[in-house]
Amino acid sequence: MSCFTFRARRPFHPARLHKLLKRGRLDNVIRSRGIVWVATHPKESLQWNQVGNSMNLSPGDAWHTAKLPVAQWPADVPNWARTAAHGDRRIELGLVGMDADVEAVRRVLSRAMCCLKLGGQTRLVCRKRGHRLAKIGDKLLILTIVLV
Repeated sequence: MSCFTFRARRPFHPARLHKLLKRGRLDNVIRSRGIVWVATHPKESLQWNQVGNSMNLSPGDAWHTAKLPVAQWPADVPNWARTAAHGDRRIELGLVGMDADVEAVRRVLSRAMCCLKLGGQTRLVCRKRGHRLAKIGDKLLILTIVLV
C-alpha cells in the first residue's frame, strides 16, 4: 500500500478533467480525497472524494482570494498563498494506492491541468470549447460518477 499526495498551484482544465474522470479511476488508486481548482471555477474550490469505483466532485468553499482582500485573510493561511499570483487557489489531493505507480498517477493528473503559456507575461490558458462539467447558470451541479 502507498500513500502519497498531489499538489499543484494551477487549475485543472475542465475538458481534460472530464476526460480523466470518464476513463475511470486512477490506476490502482483505491482512495483519494482533497480540494481542487478547476479553471472555470475561479471563485470556489471543488471537493474531490473517491473511494473504489465511486467518485464525487462537489462544490466546496470559496477561495479566500475570491472573497476577501489579503489583509483580511485568517492568520493560518500559508504565506505562499498571500503572495501567489492566484492566491490560495490550488489542487491538493491525498491518495492511497495498492501497488500504484506514484509517478504515473502524478503524470496523469498533471496532464489534466491547464497549460502555462509564456508570452509577455505568464497566464493560464483554458479554452472554453469542450467544457462538460454540468452547470446551470453560474452554479456547478454535484457530479457523482460510478467508474466502471
